[in-house]
Amino acid sequence: MKALFFHIIKTGEESFLVQEDKLPSFYGLVHYHPEIQITLIKKGSGVRLIGDAVFPFGPGTMMIISENVPHVFRSNPSEDGQFVEAISLYFNRESFGPKFFSIPELQSVRNLLDLSKGGLDVEGETRAFIEAKLSRISELDGFERLIVLLEILRSLSTSASLIELNPNRKDYYSDRRDSERLNQVFNYVFSNFDKPIQLKEMAGMTHFTVNGFCRYFKHKTRRSFVTFLNEVRISKAMEQLRAKDWPVSRVAMESGFSNLSHFNRQFKAIHGMTPSDYRRTSKIA
Repeated sequence: MKALFFHIIKTGEESFLVQEDKLPSFYGLVHYHPEIQITLIKKGSGVRLIGDAVFPFGPGTMMIISENVPHVFRSNPSEDGQFVEAISLYFNRESFGPKFFSIPELQSVRNLLDLSKGGLDVEGETRAFIEAKLSRISELDGFERLIVLLEILRSLSTSASLIELNPNRKDYYSDRRDSERLNQVFNYVFSNFDKPIQLKEMAGMTHFTVNGFCRYFKHKTRRSFVTFLNEVRISKAMEQLRAKDWPVSRVAMESGFSNLSHFNRQFKAIHGMTPSDYRRTSKIA
């Protein structure tokens, strides 16, 4: 399955796009586009692929994805019927003229755009500042909207709260086969997480030996395949804990865990609390 090329369509005379999504689930195929993307996840959780890196996401996740970087946010439809929500800004390096980002005053922003080639997560005070800006940008137009975007870029360009997702910052489309392989694994796991998944079948699917597949997956995603599979399963378990009154043992089974104690250990390792504590906390919130 190949990554799809997208072109972000702007309307009217605007030089960049503000897009607010409220959907049953995020678009589920790996894609790329020539625009730089700044996205805040407002509701929804799951696993994302950005470049060659796989990470979980949830409410409050904020990221910058540079141009032509393959990416996807995979979330199954919510068990409790709630939509996923996100707000994104899209622009390219020539949105404001071919030499706009080349002026000396924007050197730090130009460095930020180069840094974002591998994808960036935004955390801390920077994330809080930008979230506040994004909450009102759709209400603005014209010059005021542009000023808010520049304030966002200035904040990002001076922030110490950015985390590189792919430090090698490679040209992903020098070899598309990697993205196709990871997309194949990604889609299979999301469709079959509640069933036993063997390394042997994943290796055969991607034309590796078992050891070769394990080395490949860890090199590309910086986590073992088993860790990735657990993250997907626990993401689904979180939805069920919020939406269902099932016993924790059934949540574990429905999420693909055959052993309750193993489920509890993995959940606590990822989220710092037991499934029962998470259920109580989520209902209070």
